[in-house]
Amino acid sequence: MKKILSSILIFFFIISCTNYEKNPSFKNIKELDFFNHNDTFINASKHTINQLRYYVVDESVKESDRDSLIKEYVDYFKTKNFDSTLNFYFLFYKESKITNLSHLKMNRKDIDRYSHENDLIWEYIIEKGGKHQYIYKYKSGEKIYPKSNDIIIVEDIK
Repeated sequence: MKKILSSILIFFFIISCTNYEKNPSFKNIKELDFFNHNDTFINASKHTINQLRYYVVDESVKESDRDSLIKEYVDYFKTKNFDSTLNFYFLFYKESKITNLSHLKMNRKDIDRYSHENDLIWEYIIEKGGKHQYIYKYKSGEKIYPKSNDIIIVEDIK
């Protein structure tokens, strides 16, 4: 009975998570939903769900505005109520001739062959229902933030 109840709650949560994308402030962030996937792990009778989500930021967004738009998007996402069994992985790419919805839909291997090395700009990892956040910035396939190999953990203070 607990498993059924947990499954129902998780289902409704996943449905509710899609509403943040309808916010008009984020019309320049396009989801590459054909790459998105969920992994479910059960460890000592505790469920953990990992969601990997891919996005392309419209080329019309100035580079100077892109970072703040992505941060606002992730912050808005974090305001949604979800429990500590959920982890989210966001990959944000700048739009280019190769990294765009129509091209990648027809040439899915190019996300690894080209986009990840050339157009990946931000990676956000949100764990334990938003309690932990890891942030990485990339340029031309190289991590430029944080500068060292150390991991930066941003914890919400409540």
